[in-house]
Amino acid sequence: MSQGLQEHINLGLAFAQTHRTDDAIREFERALELAPGDGEVHFHLGVLYAAKGRHDQAVEELDKALASNPMKLEALLKLGKIHALRGRHEEAVRAFGRALEISPRDPALRNALGDLYYRQERVDEAVEQYRASLDARQDAPEIHFKLGYLLESKGQREEAVAEYEAALALNPRQAGLHGILGKACAALGRDEQAIIHFLKAQELSPAETGFCADLGKVYMKLGRQAQAMDALLQAVESAPADAEVLRLLGRLHAEQGNRDKAMACYKQVLALAPERPLNHALLGYIHDQEGRVAEAVEEYTQAVAEDQDDVTVHDALANIFYRKGEYEKALGSLKRVTELAPQRAEAFTRIGNICLKTGRRADALAAWERALELDPGNQIVRNNLKVLGKG
Repeated sequence: MSQGLQEHINLGLAFAQTHRTDDAIREFERALELAPGDGEVHFHLGVLYAAKGRHDQAVEELDKALASNPMKLEALLKLGKIHALRGRHEEAVRAFGRALEISPRDPALRNALGDLYYRQERVDEAVEQYRASLDARQDAPEIHFKLGYLLESKGQREEAVAEYEAALALNPRQAGLHGILGKACAALGRDEQAIIHFLKAQELSPAETGFCADLGKVYMKLGRQAQAMDALLQAVESAPADAEVLRLLGRLHAEQGNRDKAMACYKQVLALAPERPLNHALLGYIHDQEGRVAEAVEEYTQAVAEDQDDVTVHDALANIFYRKGEYEKALGSLKRVTELAPQRAEAFTRIGNICLKTGRRADALAAWERALELDPGNQIVRNNLKVLGKG
């Protein structure tokens, strides 16, 4: 190799390392004039052309590099990535396949193939490739995250959480990852773990209001209303036009009996997002508070059809049915509340009240005893049990 050729190559490499891509390209093009068949020069030019988005030239140079050295793994990997980026999936698969014959355990290659399969919506094959990549190299938080994301999309939340946790162990200051893990834990009913992750996400990224809203949801589920209120008010302060946060805040105000504040929140939601499917529940609340009971029942019924697991709607229907003297319907709604929120003592109290009113003394006792287990300080329930000889 001539001294002039080596100087151009050295300069090209130095410019590439300092991200002076145009200068690096100029030096390698000059090197190529001196050594038109040099496979390494073709390879470096291909990589640099790709960095500039000059993909046709990149592919041409990488093909020449492979003609010089068919076993050059880096060239095959780069060629496959360029084809994948351009949507030429079959060509990408062929390039990666040739690379796998050379180095079947290469983690970067398995990762790139996983990315390609993900773009093609071949989820099971993507999962297989990400697992193979991690078998070769565990300290790759990005791949743990991608594997977790795909596993969660397949409904395998337990395995997804394990992968998210592995990613977080390697990169513990990723606020977004704490938030994603918090949501996955909440979906699994691991509420205390979810709270820990949402609080950490909030600490790492105070400007991200979504974490406050997610935290508020979990606190509401656990009946920790004061903490839920703090989290949701913080979310609203940061994003006053967020319809979802306002809806949650209105729901919390409604649960606490703050009718005017709940109405104000719900009306803001309706103004911000008039076409939202969840608006049936909001309209039901407004109709009920303004005395339009039939319309309220109609809206709440439609809300249940959209989301059978909305505790607030079932609770609201129970209230309306009780006021109307339709005790069996009220009881049905309250039983659904206890299925969805088994720690809600107040629902068991009301079930006991209805059962006693309808002559089901044993059922009333059972419901009140459960209410007292959940809320030992409830003196009204304790008195009820004493009256029935069970206190």
